[in-house]
Amino acid sequence: MPSSYPVTLDNFSTSHVDNVNETVHALDINNNADAVNHIEAELGTLPKGIYSSVAARLAQLEFVQFNSQNVTAYTLVASDQSKCVTMINASPSTVTVPLNASVPFPIGTVICIRQGTTAGQITIQGATGVTIKEVNNSFQTQGPVAYVWLIKQNTDFWDLIGATA
Repeated sequence: MPSSYPVTLDNFSTSHVDNVNETVHALDINNNADAVNHIEAELGTLPKGIYSSVAARLAQLEFVQFNSQNVTAYTLVASDQSKCVTMINASPSTVTVPLNASVPFPIGTVICIRQGTTAGQITIQGATGVTIKEVNNSFQTQGPVAYVWLIKQNTDFWDLIGATA
């Protein structure tokens, strides 16, 4: 079965001589083709995503990436997925969760929001049609260096946990 990887991975003859002058047989070729198809099914056809390599993509998972915003109103964007949005403006600010129709974050997405050390209190709100639930119905950060997390539970439904006031 042809893969979506480079065509050179699918163009095997039934047998040929490899680099060390050994004959490669059809069974080996079929096994290799099957392995490529299984890898493709597991990782997709572009496993490196927006990164320079698969290794670079995996390295990103090991560290929290920060997105600093020096504004008083910020709407989350697709690239905020799995990041920590740090609001650094001295004035109070608002972070808005967009509708799924605008930014289709996958269910299970986690986004961290951090109030900077000298920043004003942050209010977390949903765009019209977005529901955010918090155990005490408190949607503002407690104070400087407060962290909260948004977790997408379903289409346009999020939970908010962390240092809220």
